[in-house]
Amino acid sequence: MTSIRPLPKLRATDPDRNPSRRDLLLGDFSTTTACNARCLGCYTNAGLLARSERDRYSRRFLSESDWLQLLDELIPYIRTLVLSGLGDATFQNWPMNQRIMDHSLRNDVQVLLFTNGLTMNDAMADWIAERKGITIIGKWLHTEPLENQALLGLPKHRTEDYDKRDGLYLPRHLTLLMDRGLQADNRLAVASTMLKWNHSVAPVQWRWLRERNVIPIFSWLVPTPGMGRMAKFELHQDLEPSEKERLTRECWQIDQELGIQWDYCMGPKISASGCKDDRLLYFGPIGDVRVCPSSHDTPQAFWPDQSVEEVIAIKSSQESVLGGIRNSIEGKATCICSTLCANQHSGCSMSSSPEVNVIQITKNS
Repeated sequence: MTSIRPLPKLRATDPDRNPSRRDLLLGDFSTTTACNARCLGCYTNAGLLARSERDRYSRRFLSESDWLQLLDELIPYIRTLVLSGLGDATFQNWPMNQRIMDHSLRNDVQVLLFTNGLTMNDAMADWIAERKGITIIGKWLHTEPLENQALLGLPKHRTEDYDKRDGLYLPRHLTLLMDRGLQADNRLAVASTMLKWNHSVAPVQWRWLRERNVIPIFSWLVPTPGMGRMAKFELHQDLEPSEKERLTRECWQIDQELGIQWDYCMGPKISASGCKDDRLLYFGPIGDVRVCPSSHDTPQAFWPDQSVEEVIAIKSSQESVLGGIRNSIEGKATCICSTLCANQHSGCSMSSSPEVNVIQITKNS
């Protein structure tokens, strides 16, 4: 009989792993504006947009000393520092990002690092593995190397980028981190955007990852102003709602077999969560404060013109409330399409339970 276990939570965003800071926020830094991939569904023109925004607002890109000063101001208010944003933190400014992460960890703030993994090597994997407070979200878009390379927007297949494990080809960065045991402590997750191009392999990936204690974080395509190459083609790649529901059911069934429990109409980060998150304090490369990296609305504030304390006050007045900060996104349930869920699935408590994080997925998410 399969034992029942709760949804795995990423260490970096699990409030129970750092109870002294459980009520605090997530801080998100875009310390990079360049990426070595051109993934479908990602903000591949973000570097150009960042330079345009810099010139538009007559700002400059923050320096390392600026980021460290901002982090010092932010530390009393956050329990996790996220490095994601407009580029890949392992590709551009890696030495600076290492120092930022070390400073964060010295101050009891966990780190969540997003990366496509293309620059990952043994030395980098060793450095990450030695720092127990760093959690990685890597990327795996397809089980076939040639298809994965194409989805990453890379010009050619390089066989050294992949390892074959238990019948599947994995990007090398995942095997490097798995061989160092990050998955044993919920420090490793894998992100994928499910499209018409790759959705057929998503359940295979899901099962493979779950069976090895790697947390899958699969999303739908969400159109944004920052979408990159071939935007019309990207939109054509979006799945129909029926396909999204079918995939959610398949992943739910896999988890049921493995003893991981969640309501089938509520996917654990299997859907796009939308970007407006009251728990998140996002700072862009020019000190711009926005709801998320993909937003191109007028910034809510600029640091250091406004202090972190003033930024929090501005955000809490402009948005609903800085509420729900006890529960992180990862490991919580996010509705794939809340209207469909509410209308068709009995027993789904999305509107009645404050413990469930529900986002309506729309074209403006």
